[in-house]
Amino acid sequence: MSNRDKYKKYAKQIPIFKDLTPEEVSDILHEGRESFFQQGKAIFHKGQLGRSLFVVFSGSVDIFDGEHKIATCRVGDAFGEMSALDHRPHSATALAATDVRLFTLDEEQIGDMLEQRVAARFLLNVIHVLSGHLANTNSQLSQLERKQRAANAMAGNGSGPIDLCERSHRCARRLAGKALSGRTSYKARPSHC
Repeated sequence: MSNRDKYKKYAKQIPIFKDLTPEEVSDILHEGRESFFQQGKAIFHKGQLGRSLFVVFSGSVDIFDGEHKIATCRVGDAFGEMSALDHRPHSATALAATDVRLFTLDEEQIGDMLEQRVAARFLLNVIHVLSGHLANTNSQLSQLERKQRAANAMAGNGSGPIDLCERSHRCARRLAGKALSGRTSYKARPSHC
């Protein structure tokens, strides 16, 4: 496979290269570097200051928060982008789940690209990747809330943290409705709250 064909394939399969030409992908790849990690090796640790965005070219990477695995990144997935863009410590630990080949761009290399016309589309793709990560996190939180509700219902425990939050919202809605209708003053407290 020629380099042009390889870059064209990357542009179609790797989200941060989406809609870039093979030449633009080539330019980005020449800005960054490849890194190799053996299975079980840490790529970075939670709390460590991050300066690089990583893209999995082969293998897979597990992302952990403490002992809890929160994601697995496979070929084409990007990670570490939040730390690379906002100069914050990593919010999780990344470990090579298999032998892994990564493409990396550090913040300086990203800055150098900003002067090129490809930079805006590349950064827009990074934003789309970030949005996908946030949507995935929201979905996981929603699943955890449903599990907590089910566990509370099975245990006959109506006073779990989610139930208290729901009761507070119901109470606030009742008070707001009564206040708007003029049926009670702001100082009134319904006994069922």
